[in-house]
Amino acid sequence: MNTIDPQGNAWEEFKREFGLDSWSTPHSIAADGASLAPLRAEVERLGVGRPRKQPPVPVADGERYCWGCQSPLPIASFTVDRYRADGLKLNCRKCDGTARARRKRERYARLNSRAAEHA
Repeated sequence: MNTIDPQGNAWEEFKREFGLDSWSTPHSIAADGASLAPLRAEVERLGVGRPRKQPPVPVADGERYCWGCQSPLPIASFTVDRYRADGLKLNCRKCDGTARARRKRERYARLNSRAAEHA
């Protein structure tokens, strides 16, 4: 994977070639979705984007690695996330529900402690 030299010349050349604004960053292009697929491919080729996190075990076709329970699961076990490039959440439904319940408990505990302070 290529890297940008300290002066950022590879990135500047890339922006000129594709007619990007001066405020464009590798992360904003890599996160922009399918409309910029050729640009995303070029960002990955240049190695200027964020490195992808790789699962620690091999994952078969039709499966995806859940970062919550640390195991490969069928794709049907994952909910939709339209903001991600592949359209699926990182965690399976079970792990996502567990995390959501934990955040909800923490939020209510925080609100109850504030209410107790002001009572």
